[in-house]
Amino acid sequence: MSIEIALEQGAGIIATARYRSLRNQLARAVNQGHLVRLCPGVLGAREIADQPEVRSRAALTWKPGHILMGPAAARATFWPECPVGTVDIAGPQTHLQPPGVRVHQLKVPTELRAGWGGGIVTVPELTVLDMAVMGRWDGLCEALRRKAVNLASLNEAAELVGRRRGAESRRECLVRAAGNPWSVPEMELHLLYRGAGILGWVGNRAIRLNGRIRIPDVAFETAPVLAEVDSRLHHTRVNDFVADQVRGNWFAADGWSLLRFAPETIREHPNEVIEQTLATLASRRGDAVPSYSAP
Repeated sequence: MSIEIALEQGAGIIATARYRSLRNQLARAVNQGHLVRLCPGVLGAREIADQPEVRSRAALTWKPGHILMGPAAARATFWPECPVGTVDIAGPQTHLQPPGVRVHQLKVPTELRAGWGGGIVTVPELTVLDMAVMGRWDGLCEALRRKAVNLASLNEAAELVGRRRGAESRRECLVRAAGNPWSVPEMELHLLYRGAGILGWVGNRAIRLNGRIRIPDVAFETAPVLAEVDSRLHHTRVNDFVADQVRGNWFAADGWSLLRFAPETIREHPNEVIEQTLATLASRRGDAVPSYSAP
């Protein structure tokens, strides 16, 4: 048996307890920088040790009865590009907290578990709710956009975990999920509209135009008005920018008024967003433009 074979068998990680005959070789490899300690009793090849998937498998190898949760679970299930800082696992607490790993003393209902490799991971619904408790709302948006969850399945998961710590954040997650936001800036626009009492809209509902399905960020049901969030993250590619222009032109040709807001405008000049929206809605309804006073 060699270190190379052990790494191949473990897909880049080695549980030292399984390879006692390599103890001296493993110690030398660590001293020479070829292997790094990922968790107690778990080593990894240096060149891949920073990969979230490797760190997640190392955490579950260290604590095989624990369950991968949070952003690492999102990356393992429905969002392969999810940014992962700390790897979160749920299970009995331990006095050891390896660098880059956080242990949560939580119970995960059997119905909200799924297999992942040789370990266990939370299902997307619980992952989204847990990320909300952590302040990570991008998990909700990505899961909705990728259709990994819906409002009904999130409600079911929330009921299963009951009053576990973070209940208020889970309730807020359900409220935000009702608007069907596909990005954090869209969600911020939804929150702004709700806070200003602007209702009667839906998020990301399909509209058939020119024989094709178009999905606007926000469509109002009481007037032919749409609102789009122009994220620079999305428009860095020329093709995306051109596609959005074409889509906007088709909406206009079909009689829709299209409002476009940058994320910075939503965050830094919310009153302008509200006033422009109210004025456009009033214009299309033939109403007088209402006055708006910021709370």
